[in-house]
Amino acid sequence: MVSIFHQNMRNYGGATAWKDALLTADFGAINGITGNVYAVAGFTEIRNNMAGQNFANRALNLDPGLTSWILYEVGITAVGRQAEYLGIAWDPNHVTVQHAGVVVYNAMLPGWQCYNNAAAPPPPLAVLPLGGGAAGLAADSRGLAYIAGAANGANCIFAFMHNMYNLGNRTGAFNNLNTMIAAIIGATGWGAYRAYVGGDFNIPPRNPTPGGALQHAAARNGANTAYRKTTYANSYDFWLSDQAAINNARATVWKQTRNSGASDHAGIKLRTW
Repeated sequence: MVSIFHQNMRNYGGATAWKDALLTADFGAINGITGNVYAVAGFTEIRNNMAGQNFANRALNLDPGLTSWILYEVGITAVGRQAEYLGIAWDPNHVTVQHAGVVVYNAMLPGWQCYNNAAAPPPPLAVLPLGGGAAGLAADSRGLAYIAGAANGANCIFAFMHNMYNLGNRTGAFNNLNTMIAAIIGATGWGAYRAYVGGDFNIPPRNPTPGGALQHAAARNGANTAYRKTTYANSYDFWLSDQAAINNARATVWKQTRNSGASDHAGIKLRTW
């Protein structure tokens, strides 16, 4: 069984020894339970493109097969108008990446615009700047980062998002996730595809705007009466997919990073195939 993973890294700079030590131990503990099952992992709330590249070492603690990675600039933080980054690591034995990029809001259109990098494959171990630049981006504005390529016999999109929270329109961004996936498909030129989206969405689990293909998958408690919390107060981290087989039962919450204080969010895992 193959899975994907997401972790909000909580203001990760990559050069703080105590935090990296906690994350190393936490991801190692998760691996000790799940084994080397991960095809793709996304890491949100990374705050620079230099030491922040150390997220890739933490990915190896989760699964030593996650040897390829890209660090994307995805937008601007709510406080201080600083650039924010998102890291994606993948196992090239599971995914043959053919495209990589971001979808960000272009205020000049206006609308969500895909900035796609196509190669065979796009360069792993790379840092990609913000598509279109930061012109017109308001504070607390972030987009969707993705890799796309062949996995499990199909064209697949693996995308991650740290949704805006304090200042931005988090509901509007979330509701447009189907539009963002359509923009990626337009850039790739694919016909049939499968989409998997994970992240810290800063809203409770639900589907985006009705009518789209994406449906949510979020871990439930044992009594199936509530979603499991990923922060101490909310269930903000979950998954979306256009695949009928993906349901709540395939999603799990991993509290190691939250319990240790390495992050204020738990990690989440989704069994994909």
